[in-house]
Amino acid sequence: MVFSFLTAFVKAIYNVNKRILERSRRMEHFKKHPLYRFRWLIFVLPYFLALAGYIQLYFIEDHFNDVNTKYLVLAAFYNSFKIYGMSVSADLNQMNMWFEVARLGGGLVTTSVIVKVAKFIMEKLRTWRMVRKPDTLVVHGDGALQKTLLQTLGTNSIAANGEMCFQAKQHVLAFDQDAQALRYIMKHEKDFLSTDKITYFLSTGYEASDYGENGVIVSNIAANCARLYWAEHWLKDPNIRRVAIIGFGHYGERLLEQALLVNVLPWRDSIEYHIFGSDGKNYLSWHPQLINCLSINQSDETKDSVHFHPLVPEDIRLLQQMNRIIIAMDDVDENLLLLDRLLHTGMNGIIHVRCGKDLLTHLQYIPRRQYTNPHLQVKAFGSNEQLFSQDVILHGQLLQSAKENHRMYVAQSQAENIYRKYFSCQNYANCLHQGYCVQCLHAAATWDDLTPFEKASNIAAADHAPIKQTLLKVADQHSSIKDCKDSLCRTEHIRWCRFYYLHNWAYAETRDDHRRFHPLLQPFDQLSPSEQDKDWWPYELLLQQPYDEK
Repeated sequence: MVFSFLTAFVKAIYNVNKRILERSRRMEHFKKHPLYRFRWLIFVLPYFLALAGYIQLYFIEDHFNDVNTKYLVLAAFYNSFKIYGMSVSADLNQMNMWFEVARLGGGLVTTSVIVKVAKFIMEKLRTWRMVRKPDTLVVHGDGALQKTLLQTLGTNSIAANGEMCFQAKQHVLAFDQDAQALRYIMKHEKDFLSTDKITYFLSTGYEASDYGENGVIVSNIAANCARLYWAEHWLKDPNIRRVAIIGFGHYGERLLEQALLVNVLPWRDSIEYHIFGSDGKNYLSWHPQLINCLSINQSDETKDSVHFHPLVPEDIRLLQQMNRIIIAMDDVDENLLLLDRLLHTGMNGIIHVRCGKDLLTHLQYIPRRQYTNPHLQVKAFGSNEQLFSQDVILHGQLLQSAKENHRMYVAQSQAENIYRKYFSCQNYANCLHQGYCVQCLHAAATWDDLTPFEKASNIAAADHAPIKQTLLKVADQHSSIKDCKDSLCRTEHIRWCRFYYLHNWAYAETRDDHRRFHPLLQPFDQLSPSEQDKDWWPYELLLQQPYDEK
């Protein structure tokens, strides 16, 4: 009995919230109507209705023929204001239709004003309370992205609605256009660049910037989408050798780059990535060092390859050779149109499309085709619920993992960069702690002491940690981890080299961070044994942790 009552109560609350949401959507649609700009007429309409009633009472019905006309005109104007208190300066026998309608309208207008003022006060109080909480996110914006983000973040976020919001410690810039966000930053430069605040700039064009503790940090939506996708769908199956990425805009580029960094696996054949929608010339001109670790437009059994196709495939036979198809154009509508076209041409295999999961559910032909064709698997990725969670925007768990890995690396190894920093210190000659500079050692061991590139490198290593954990588990089951140490170290070295090549580092005998030269960018067999052992420390760190059961 109690359970039935609770179930009915929950359903009632759900239906009420659903109706409120539908009404809010209708209101958003109505706000676009031209008549919406004349909504202020509703508030003054009761006044003019009351004025018409007084004119009829004073002049037409001639109840006050012995009073000065000038006084009656002024009285009519003044008494009309009383209608907002549902008060009429007339006897019951003098009431007319204008008064009755005006009194009803005046009461409604007054009630709505009181409600609006109460909501305004409550909102200000809520804002005052929320900005004092350290984990509150203030969302700035003026478009669909801001509304989507507020819905996804829920009660832990508030919309920026005044100067009071700038008192919060964490802010998110969610503008539909990057140029709008930049202008907004320049307008409120003093508020955002404070040392005790951190601002996340959601962008699809700008690269992810310094993972620091304050200032403006770029959180690239496309990069976050690629990171989430490959974390869930990395190429664990050795039978998947050919992957097609259709669309090479912001999302397509990030998907390729993340794939190259994540799908670095031993004990399997090379992988072919086929990119549709670009000839690759512009991309390779920005990443010229990729030719050192990849084969371009040519298959190679010894290393992965990337094949560029200028157009979206017109010949379905080329796509039928792929083991997985990823539709990742920047426009979701185009993704769905291409998916619809592929399904109607009888495409089989694994198809992943960037869109909301609900969209695939509402398209009824997709589950029906999956039911009748077991060889077809259609999945959605990159939904708003995934991309705009607080952990993804703030890189919460990933950033924490990267910081912890760096801390343990510095603590457990005699990192070369610590001593390099010590000997390059300007106070080295007069240092009281020569041989063991506590201050320099401590500074180098902190996360904020790293350059943005070094932080990004630690983030990329944290991305690959779940794959390493699986590799260790597989090695332990089939043979022994010790026997697989060499192949695992080779895998880590390849991953590390790819990250550096993606950022245009090149080999040189002497390291130069400013010119991006590194002596370790060479085949694994050419490294010294001590340098080869450095590729084992990420696995050694994971061996101290429990395996992931996934």
